[in-house]
Amino acid sequence: MSKYRSDSFYFLKLFDSFLNGDTMRWIEKQEDGAKLVLTFLRLMMIAKNRNGKLVRMIGKMEEPYTTEEIAIETFQEVDFIEKALVIFEKADLIEKKGNSYYVPKALEYTNQTTVGAIKKQQYRKRKADKEADNCLTDTEEEIDLEKEIRNKKKEKEKEYILEEDPDFRYNEIIFYLNRIIGSNYNENSKSIRQLMTKQINEGYTEQDFINVINKKYKEWRDTEYEKYLRPETLFGDKFESYVNQKEEVY
Repeated sequence: MSKYRSDSFYFLKLFDSFLNGDTMRWIEKQEDGAKLVLTFLRLMMIAKNRNGKLVRMIGKMEEPYTTEEIAIETFQEVDFIEKALVIFEKADLIEKKGNSYYVPKALEYTNQTTVGAIKKQQYRKRKADKEADNCLTDTEEEIDLEKEIRNKKKEKEKEYILEEDPDFRYNEIIFYLNRIIGSNYNENSKSIRQLMTKQINEGYTEQDFINVINKKYKEWRDTEYEKYLRPETLFGDKFESYVNQKEEVY
């Protein structure tokens, strides 16, 4: 595994339809609207790698944040946070589950990547552009990188069990799949994680998995193909084609 893979970072990926949609416009019209929007963005960043929940991870335990702790994490007053949580619940931006709050948009609108994954994506783009231009020459750097990727792929194929990427949020992706399609797949399932690892080794990111889940759910729900909304199909051999599939506009 490349030395760059552990060098990871998170970022928000917001769509115009989200920031300028009816929900956020309604939030902005409330008292301290701009402050509420900023607070919600901070809540998404807090919940991004905690299964979308506002909790503190202690080993395998989840300890819900108190209102006071949420106020500290978002740099706001307790009274303001109490009001904000009520408004966010009313707008379906957060959900109260037991003693903890869940932020559905946290997994969909945040992403994690690594330097190694970015390099592979850039290489694939350069190669695709070159083929489109009918260019038959490669630079020494691209040839060496292609050989390295090919050799690593062969080595992985010889292994019975693929080594999981310690920086990839497997649990969060499976949790998101369960939430979207209403399933109950085990977040620690070895077979599912092996399917995902195979695609991760090809340079695909968490956002690619989220996008495939969203695309195929919109396309297959309430159809005869709905039964194929499962890890074996979504994360299998056709994963690359699903990633590059253009979403239909209705």
